[in-house]
Amino acid sequence: MGATRNNQCYDIDTITTLVSPLPIVDAGLDFIVCHNPNSNNIILPQANPIGGLWSGNGIVNDTLGIFRTDSTNILYPNNATSGDTIGQIFLTYTFVGSLGCSNNDTIAGTIIQPVEVITPPLDTVCLSENTYTLSNYTPSGGTWTINDTLTQVTNTLSLSTLGTGLHTIIYSFGDSTCQVLDTTSLFVAPIPTIEAGMNFSICLNSENETLSNYTPIGGIWSGIGVDSTGVFSPSQAGIGSFKLVYSYTDTNTLCSSYDTLMATVNDIPAISISTVSACSGDSVQLSRSLSNDFTLNCLLPQTQIDATNSSQGANFSYQWTTINGGTLVDGMTTLNPTVDSAGTYELLVTNDQSGCTATAQVLVNETFT
Repeated sequence: MGATRNNQCYDIDTITTLVSPLPIVDAGLDFIVCHNPNSNNIILPQANPIGGLWSGNGIVNDTLGIFRTDSTNILYPNNATSGDTIGQIFLTYTFVGSLGCSNNDTIAGTIIQPVEVITPPLDTVCLSENTYTLSNYTPSGGTWTINDTLTQVTNTLSLSTLGTGLHTIIYSFGDSTCQVLDTTSLFVAPIPTIEAGMNFSICLNSENETLSNYTPIGGIWSGIGVDSTGVFSPSQAGIGSFKLVYSYTDTNTLCSSYDTLMATVNDIPAISISTVSACSGDSVQLSRSLSNDFTLNCLLPQTQIDATNSSQGANFSYQWTTINGGTLVDGMTTLNPTVDSAGTYELLVTNDQSGCTATAQVLVNETFT
């Protein structure tokens, strides 16, 4: 448009200016986090409007708003205790609108010292203990994770569930950024495999028996009639059946176990010998003249030895023998043998079921007339 005024020419034009309001930016609330030795990414709450960028001390991803306490330039004190404020940072969220107008909002982050978690050192336990109670840890009230699979709040572990071997145990306390972890280990040692050997029977009058065929060596024997090295004395034990225990302790794990066997001590046969003759005393007196070899002083030319008070029954067998002369006429396998000359006669009685034996001797004397 053209115009004149006071004989002067001028022109007029119009422009329109659009004043856009600043974006309303909300970075969220101030926050408190722990400076965690097990630090991980902290994703800041969603700021508005979406699409802005974060900046500030400790920001490691400005688009997603990821913050880490170990990425700040704060010099954290070494002597701080749980709950102490050890640093403060300010984080700014900036948003640029469609017309190029930008605005920002700032939040404050307070960094505190988390609680210190302490777990017990590596320990060894025997599987035979059934359970193991973790102790000497602080603070209480945390959570245990075993081998990254089993999680529980109780500090008592089932060893049968764990099984033998080395197990990694993590104790965690707190949550979110203040969750603190510590790790320990537990070795569950196997129960030693013990073999005491086979049950055995022995006679009361047998020599001492040295036990063998037990494994592993290096253990200790106990029980009636046996010493710690495994020497069994039937005479000390007496007649009967006895449980003998072989105990062994693994020198590496200190885990112990035992096995048992039964030792049976069988009685020996009873022997009682007397003579049936006209002669008195424990022996039979036979006389012999130089002219007649078997002229006896006694009324009978032969005598019968009586051992019928010895053990009898279907399980017993008998055998007579002569020593230093003597003649067995008959009955050599009975309890009533007949003899007709002087000498020493020996009876062997055998319990055919147990194998135990007993012997006794009788002396038949002779006199010359």
